[in-house]
Amino acid sequence: MDVPNDALVEVTNLSSLPNEILVSIVDLFLEALDTPDIEVRQKEVTKLCSVCPKLREAILGCPKYWTTISSALRRRHLMQTYLTRSAGRDINIVLLDKDGSEACESLMDVATQDCDRWNSFSLTLSKVTSKGGFMDPREQRRLFNQSLPGLDYVLIYLQLPRLRNLRVHFGTSPSVFTPDFFTTWSFPGLQSMDLMNIAPKITPHSLTSFSLVFCNGNDSISLPLLQRFLAESTSIEKLSFSFEGEKYRRTAMPRRDVLANIRSLRLKIEESSTHAIHIVLRAFALPNLNELAIAASFNTERTFHGPPMAEVNSWKSDILLLHESFYRVSSLSLTLIGLGRKRDGVLSPLCTRFTNLKHFSLETNLVVVIVGAEGDAAEWPLQPLETIQFRECETLDVPWLRDFSSFLKRKGHWVDLHKLRIEKCDKLKRHEVLDVVPQEKLEWAEKRSAPKETFSEEPVPRSVPVDHLVGVEPLDEWDIGWDGEEPFDDDMFVEQDIFEG
Repeated sequence: MDVPNDALVEVTNLSSLPNEILVSIVDLFLEALDTPDIEVRQKEVTKLCSVCPKLREAILGCPKYWTTISSALRRRHLMQTYLTRSAGRDINIVLLDKDGSEACESLMDVATQDCDRWNSFSLTLSKVTSKGGFMDPREQRRLFNQSLPGLDYVLIYLQLPRLRNLRVHFGTSPSVFTPDFFTTWSFPGLQSMDLMNIAPKITPHSLTSFSLVFCNGNDSISLPLLQRFLAESTSIEKLSFSFEGEKYRRTAMPRRDVLANIRSLRLKIEESSTHAIHIVLRAFALPNLNELAIAASFNTERTFHGPPMAEVNSWKSDILLLHESFYRVSSLSLTLIGLGRKRDGVLSPLCTRFTNLKHFSLETNLVVVIVGAEGDAAEWPLQPLETIQFRECETLDVPWLRDFSSFLKRKGHWVDLHKLRIEKCDKLKRHEVLDVVPQEKLEWAEKRSAPKETFSEEPVPRSVPVDHLVGVEPLDEWDIGWDGEEPFDDDMFVEQDIFEG
């Protein structure tokens, strides 16, 4: 807010504010970080504790800042401090093998003291690979350290009455502990299960969300077992499949299981063939699917030598044709990210095949075109959409938005559009957009309403202006705008004297 030059400005000392106000300030600060990374957020909370004694008192006395206990803390006494300061609240347990077996086992020793308070549990074993069959001695020590020997002793037959979320990701299959340890648990209220490189073998009747990662063709997931699991899990409404490097390996199933309870499907795809994806999807019928979300990354410089961006449009059409229910959904979300330096050409997001679509969301760094981009097919659904959302669409600008609104008006769809939501589109400014979109139709957001999708390979930043009708100018090495920021060291964790008290 602008303050007149002659106005008296009073600076409030933090020590004069009540703890409730200070906690609200901390919450706003953490929200502004806009990162789901637990370690990053906790490091920032720790730094805030050193600002002044009053702020430290407010943070230490607020249990919600101490409910996530991670192996990244490394030291047993720090983990015990977190457990104490969480003051009876539900806690979240995060085990990362990169922190070492000693840290992970210390965490489990501490956390199992109050396993009746677990709200979520996450275990991640990262990928360990050898080159040419030979593994460096340092890599061998790392592999042994990541094997987490003895984890079985503390991770079986647990009673977890408050557990709601379970995440078990095996980038490398465990060699010295049972991968199915969680099948011995009792969790009557489990709502969400997220697995990688392991097949589901239990059916919690309270489960409403299930995610599975098919990883590089090296996973141990059995399609018949997956069919049986999903057919018996009639409470699941949200289903998510991720395909990472999936090629031609699985055997097609002779029958299809009908999953009438599934309302929402999410697909995340990286470097995977449509044939491999089709084998999984064709094993299920989804007659009541309402919401479809697709997230995918592309590198046209490496994988395709046709017309500019033809691969993306062709791939999108191929994916949507993999299942008969996809064109019948009422809500569609597309996240399509180009990875290469040259992101030429155009992306066509929709076509007339969508017969029931009401809500559409798009996130992309590709150039977007609406008119005539689907070959001989018409360019837009025949029925008007109720809501449209553009989230971090890198190339959208005001001239493009003006052309888009004119297009909808010509089709008679503009009147029926209830909301046009714009989130973090850098080329668009609110006051300029209001010249095109009436205020009653516009929803403007400076922050994302959903976490940013992450891929194993991140896109190259673009620094050259984009013509929204012609395409993207080729980039050379001097045009790439790296920020040069160094990532956090895995072995670093800010440790202040606040943990000792």
